[in-house]
Amino acid sequence: MTTSDTELTRVLELYAYDVTAGPDVHRLVEARYLHRRRLRLTGSVAGVVMAMVGVVAGIAALLPAPAPSGVGSSPRPSAVCSSGPRLCGFIGLRQPPSFTPGFWKAPPDPVPPAGKTWPAATFHFPKTVPGGEYALPMGSIDATHVLVASWSGYESTDAFYSYDTGSGAFRLIARMPEGKPISPDRWVVSDHFLVWSEDQPSGPDASPDRFDVSVVPLSGGTPRLIAQVRGLVSQETSTWYATDTTVYWSDDKDGVVALPLAGGTPAPVPGFAGMHLLDGSDWAVRSALVDGNFRVDKELKQLGTGRTLQVATSPDMQQLQCTPTFCMGEYGNSMPLFSRQFIQELDGGHRMAMPDAFQGAWRVHVLGDTSYLSTQVDEGDTTIFQVWNPTTGSAGSLAATGNAQGETSAYSPDLYTNMNNLFGVEDGKTGIWTYLALRGIP
Repeated sequence: MTTSDTELTRVLELYAYDVTAGPDVHRLVEARYLHRRRLRLTGSVAGVVMAMVGVVAGIAALLPAPAPSGVGSSPRPSAVCSSGPRLCGFIGLRQPPSFTPGFWKAPPDPVPPAGKTWPAATFHFPKTVPGGEYALPMGSIDATHVLVASWSGYESTDAFYSYDTGSGAFRLIARMPEGKPISPDRWVVSDHFLVWSEDQPSGPDASPDRFDVSVVPLSGGTPRLIAQVRGLVSQETSTWYATDTTVYWSDDKDGVVALPLAGGTPAPVPGFAGMHLLDGSDWAVRSALVDGNFRVDKELKQLGTGRTLQVATSPDMQQLQCTPTFCMGEYGNSMPLFSRQFIQELDGGHRMAMPDAFQGAWRVHVLGDTSYLSTQVDEGDTTIFQVWNPTTGSAGSLAATGNAQGETSAYSPDLYTNMNNLFGVEDGKTGIWTYLALRGIP
């Protein structure tokens, strides 16, 4: 098995049992893989690359020069190649312009610890709830409270708690009815309610495409089943959002679906057919697939208001993932070793390469009117999460340090739920976990 095969296998294994991963997990895996591959190859094959470029340049010199823009080819005003027109035309090394601070605010270099940038948003977290069960943080409820599930066994939730990140106190939200543990597939919170879904693959009314939706007040109470849903959505590809009156999810067939928290029948939301909700957000996106695997966003639309934002794309984009405030993408005809991810406005303005620290950014996070980019960097026996707000320039990092065996532990609940706003890392020597809650950022 080659080094590349080994690396890809290792990354895929991280998600092999993650049946609730979001719809972009394939892109997340590839982004991580390509990022690490670029870092590894940059030093080890520099000589080989130079030799290859020399050979290719020699071949390209024998080729006819490509037609100028507008004559037999489509102009790409935001993509540049510094290797000369013949070489660029031969191997397609199209790249965005270099990052220039200004419209997009540059992150500090190096990216400082999150506790220094956002002290109110970072906190330590205990391993157990008051009853002794394992405590699993699921995402932020608000700026100072985190939703916690207590687990007595693998994927068995006994109760939900609210954890105060300032005082360190737990408050019980609800225990599961009849003391029966559940295995929730999706969690989402509104201002005053917690909503979750659970697959029902067994029992007298079993169906492969059936799941139950339940709700409980965040102030505490008894969980209430509000719907048993059949045939509308695949849990593996759904994203969710909730208000105090309605829960929404993205349906594979009908686009965005709405279900009243008071109970009733789920129904498609008019005007959102074929669209997919951004994780934990009231914005939905319409996308096109490139090469059958990669997503290029075309349009965003907001629930409730119906506000619509169009996205400017170009034919040579392989990936373009957008929030209401920016898009990140990559050109599809760039060689992986040289490829540079870029950031742009939705209308295509201010398109430029991502800052070096965030090349390989693999996730966007939308919290109200604010959006963030995050990436993961592996440096020896340290795994680092980095988060950046391109409109303000604020950025922070969390470093998971290795234990005596050099192993690291890092956790992002948004890989397993769609609350999309919490990162955690472990100090391998002390066993202490530190978390960054995006909702706690001022």
